[in-house]
Amino acid sequence: MENITLNEFINNFSTMISTIDAPHIDETGTYPGSIGFIITCNSNLRKNYFEYHIPSLDIITSNSYSNIVDIAWSNLSSNINEWAATIITSNVLIGTNYIPEDDFSQETNINLATFNANYIVNITNLYVYPTNTPTCWLVNFNIKNIIKNEIMYINSQVPIDTFSTITTDMYVVNRAWNIIKNQVGNWAYSKLLESPLINTIYYPQII
Repeated sequence: MENITLNEFINNFSTMISTIDAPHIDETGTYPGSIGFIITCNSNLRKNYFEYHIPSLDIITSNSYSNIVDIAWSNLSSNINEWAATIITSNVLIGTNYIPEDDFSQETNINLATFNANYIVNITNLYVYPTNTPTCWLVNFNIKNIIKNEIMYINSQVPIDTFSTITTDMYVVNRAWNIIKNQVGNWAYSKLLESPLINTIYYPQII
C-alpha cells in the first residue's frame, strides 16, 4: 500500500484535536500527558482515534501546546498515513447491513443461521464518544425482523482499549456486536415465538 501525499490527506480527511491531557492515565499506564486526534475520511465517514502518550515531563514544560501537538502528530503520522491510505478507498460503512459471524450463547435459544435468516442488522452510526475526551467507540445497530417488520434499536460501547493506530472500524463493529449479541438474541428468539398474526392487518367480517 502506497502512502498518500499531504495534499491528498488534507483534501480527503478532516482532523480534530480531541484530547490534551496532562497527566494522562489509561489502561496502559500513567503518562505526563497525551494528545488525541480524531480523523474522519470525508467521502465515507470512516474515522479513527489516534493517541500519543507524551513520554517525559520535559516535553510539556519546554514546549508550547502547539509544539506538543506537532510532536504528537510527527510521532503518529506514519501510522495515520498507513490507515488513511487504506480507508480512502473503502466503502461507506454507516447505513450498511452487517452480517454477524459469531454465534450466540446457548442460553439465547437461537442460533446464528436462524437469526440471519430472519433478521437484518444495520449499522446506523459509529463514532468515538464523548468527542473531546473519548472513552469508547459507540456503535448503533438497527435489528429488523424480515417477516414482521419489528425493529430493535440498540447501542454498544466498545472500551477505549481498542484505540490504537491499527484499529479498523470493522474490528470495532465486530467487538461491539459481540458485546450485545446475546441481548439481541434473546429479543430475536422471543419475537420468533410470537404468533405470525401479530402486527398484521385484520379485516373483520361483522360489526
